[in-house]
Order: sequence, then C-alpha cells, then structure tokens
Amino acid sequence: MRAADAVAGSHGWPRLATSQDELSLIARGVEKDGRFEAAESLGAGFLPFFPLANGLFTGKFTRTDRPADSRIARQRPHIADNADWDAMEAFQALCDDWGVTMLEATFGWFLSRPAVASVIAGATRPEQIRQNAASAGWRPSADQVALIEELFPA
Repeated sequence: MRAADAVAGSHGWPRLATSQDELSLIARGVEKDGRFEAAESLGAGFLPFFPLANGLFTGKFTRTDRPADSRIARQRPHIADNADWDAMEAFQALCDDWGVTMLEATFGWFLSRPAVASVIAGATRPEQIRQNAASAGWRPSADQVALIEELFPA
C-alpha cells in the first residue's frame, strides 16, 4: 500500500483514498501484517469487510442457538462451530453491562478507530439495514475498547 501510494504521488496521480480488507473482532490479521497501520499512516480510510463475521456479532447467535435462516447456518457453519464461545459470552455480558446490543458494541469498536471510514455491513432484510444504521451511534470509551480487545486480541 505504501509502495502504491508512493508511485501515485511520484507521478502526480491521485493518492490512495482507502483500503478495503477483512477485519472483524475474530479476523484481525490486517493489524498484525501492517495493512491497517499503513492506511492510517497514509491518511487513507479503511473499509473493513465482513465486520460482523458473517453475522456472528449481530447478537442473534449463542453457543446453542443458531438461527436456521442465517448465512452462517446455510453457508458457513464453521464460523459458529469454531467461535470462541467463552469470549463471545463474555462480550455479551459486557454489552449487557453497558446497556448496548452486541451489534452496537461491535460497530462502536470499529467506528472508535479514526482510520475506519465506514463499516461495510451486509443485510438481507430491510430490518437489518435499520438495525445496522441505528447501531452506529454508540462509541466505547478507551477502557471499553481495551476490554473488547482483551477478549478478541489481534
């Protein structure tokens, strides 16, 4: 990303505006390999895709309850099968203590990060669009971010 931006700058071309990569609380590889930091240092926005891990962080899944009409149940059961349910349940308990939904807390974690320009959250029904939009208003404190990241380390 830095090399591409340098080439663009050296030719007078438009600089990179965004980076779009997978990022969720359970897929934080872009933080380990430097892509997130590169976007941030270049002043480019970061657009995470699969931010809700195919719906895992919507709050409608539990260790034992997986809605049959969900993408995870239909196409990607391994996501729920391989989830760290101890961490998920601890996250739900934090959300309950904070008085927010898991969806709000997850969106808040993303949007508390200055490099995140927007969150690409899929929806298959109109009510999901409304829920996603409504969830974008809550922001965690620095202490809350630290608690979330303790549960789901990079």
